[in-house]
Amino acid sequence: MDENVFNGFKELFLEVNQVETHVIQYGLSDVLSRIPDSKNSKKSVLSKHKDVILFIPGNPGTVEFYKYFLELLHTKLKIPVIGVSHAGHVSIPQCFQTTKRMLFLKYNYLDYFLFAFIAQEDCRSVNSQILHKLLFIENYIPKNVNLILIGHSLGAYIILEMLKTIGDGRNVTRNVLVFPVIERLYNLTRAKVFAVLFALLYFPILILVFFLNFFTEKWKQRIVKFVIENIYKMDNYPECILHAGLNSFNTTVIKNVIALFYSEINQIRELQDSNIAGHINTVSLMYGGIDPWCPRSYYEEIRKRFPTADITLPFEIIPHAFVANRKSTDFVANAVCQNIKKTVK
Repeated sequence: MDENVFNGFKELFLEVNQVETHVIQYGLSDVLSRIPDSKNSKKSVLSKHKDVILFIPGNPGTVEFYKYFLELLHTKLKIPVIGVSHAGHVSIPQCFQTTKRMLFLKYNYLDYFLFAFIAQEDCRSVNSQILHKLLFIENYIPKNVNLILIGHSLGAYIILEMLKTIGDGRNVTRNVLVFPVIERLYNLTRAKVFAVLFALLYFPILILVFFLNFFTEKWKQRIVKFVIENIYKMDNYPECILHAGLNSFNTTVIKNVIALFYSEINQIRELQDSNIAGHINTVSLMYGGIDPWCPRSYYEEIRKRFPTADITLPFEIIPHAFVANRKSTDFVANAVCQNIKKTVK
């Protein structure tokens, strides 16, 4: 197990469902390890804690985009925070790649080129990501710890689906769903536009990424910085956005992100009332006023359907991708912490 420790956080890769998964954590004295079983007697580092926050990202599911946000949550709440990337959404360092695969990539350039356009079967669907998170909890989170789930965008939908089966002695005390993409995704203009663009530009995008991947790390950083500042017109963005953007130079990551998007628009249809009603005392839905992925009209409709639920619109002028700006990240983190403080004593 490899780890990088910087400014109080630990970054590591853990195996979940035979996929090396990027995880970042705050507030733990040691790195996460599998829950003790007959083959592993090591006690979990979480065992001595009462509560833990588990964060599930949107799509792209690179949890490093949320590093500053998760750091704020830990600083304000003083409880452990764990962020889990989606399977297949983070480039795996060479030290985690098998010798067979490294030789395959080194000597079979033509096969590598063809391999780059095939989505990974276990990473491309919403259901596979739901199973991935359930298995992470089962393998790494002890049952005696109170679990607080936070999901952004697609992560909100994943949490609602997880709640159907997560039981089995687990105490999920709070579910905070931020900018929740949980219903009628394909009805949205933004989703239809992206569906057409990805269909038309799928292979050109992968070919471009394939060749850009041969650039040096320094040039990759320059390209990401140029795109962030000159195309997306971002300023005051956390440094983690720049680092996370380097994942865009990996064809495997890009094809998994696109495949997951198509799975989203096919699966996220009408909201099942039982998903909310069955957990109405622990679920909080926090909407934005200018969000094209979960518009204000969806907020107004769901408020009428569940008048007693904790459904609010606290992010009037905050964008869906709130982590791209420090001020918006600060605002969302404050709102989420206030919500969680209702539960954590």
